[in-house]
Amino acid sequence: MIPISPPKNILVAFHDRQFCLATAQLVKRLEYNSFIAMTSHDMLLMVNGIMPTLILLDARMSCINEQNCIDRLKSDTKFSIIKIVLVADRIDEPSIRDIGRLADGVLYTPLKPTELYVEINRCIEPHPRQCPRLRVVFRATVVSGAVSDVCFATMLSEKGVYLRTINTLPPGTGVKLSLDLPSTRPLNFDAEVIYEVKQTDGRSAGPSGPGMGLKFVNIGADVRSGIRRFIESHLAGEFDTDTFL
Repeated sequence: MIPISPPKNILVAFHDRQFCLATAQLVKRLEYNSFIAMTSHDMLLMVNGIMPTLILLDARMSCINEQNCIDRLKSDTKFSIIKIVLVADRIDEPSIRDIGRLADGVLYTPLKPTELYVEINRCIEPHPRQCPRLRVVFRATVVSGAVSDVCFATMLSEKGVYLRTINTLPPGTGVKLSLDLPSTRPLNFDAEVIYEVKQTDGRSAGPSGPGMGLKFVNIGADVRSGIRRFIESHLAGEFDTDTFL
């Protein structure tokens, strides 16, 4: 079973209130604790208060030019472990080149959920993931040989799915998978079991309960792209019912 660690703290520091709140909500949907600051003063207070694992820092925040807060944080032994990802508009790319070198990463607006997730993972996770996951509750049908099982998918990414079921299969088992996503018809996949979480003493093992993780096999680029759009639209709060059409 994969160990579950507590969510990490991420500080979202932007001068624009609407963008700050929207980005903080997206960070929360990516399953991190999010905190906000809209001035350099508030940011430094929050850094002292919560010791974030990572700061998403607005490149236009005044403290960068006036105080070079990235250098200030990086040169302080107490705060040097904090990762800083600069967020900028493309038109500002030439002007932030020097301070961008001081940061641990740079992202450009508009922020896309997958790019944000991958960059956060690259900076702070020991085993970075390459695509975000979405908590779901969809009916799923798994066929292994002559045996068919109906269960529920509870986690979805563009690479695979977690199925909640007590009828787990051993890793390496190839299956036929059908997912009742909100599309014109169920989506059918070839898949392979990569791990199982068994029921123990009548109690669910892990926060997702007993079940198994499956990876999609030989998935088409168009279907994978559709799953990514579906996940990103939910994470961004802009669900498009035509995602899979």
